[in-house]
Amino acid sequence: MNSHAEVNVPIFRLSLPQIIIIFLGFLIAATALFSLTFVLAPLSHSLRLSLSQASLVVTMSWVGGGLGGLGFGWLADRWGRRRGLLMALGLVAVSAILG
Repeated sequence: MNSHAEVNVPIFRLSLPQIIIIFLGFLIAATALFSLTFVLAPLSHSLRLSLSQASLVVTMSWVGGGLGGLGFGWLADRWGRRRGLLMALGLVAVSAILG
């Protein structure tokens, strides 16, 4: 019996530009999710939202992120991780710019 069996485990090596692009993608996504925290008080005051209504805005933001993650995860499984990730990051970037 050979104790040094070969295991087919892929080794992924990321280049510096790939690491920077991934970092920027996470930065954009985090900014989009957490920027709501800073604008919630002035927004709820100007729109005369109650505390429960303002909380619903935050909750729906996180629910949308979770559902979007499931949807784009399915797309990544179907069309490939690269295409799914690029579509998801593109949508987040466009939403952050327009929002």
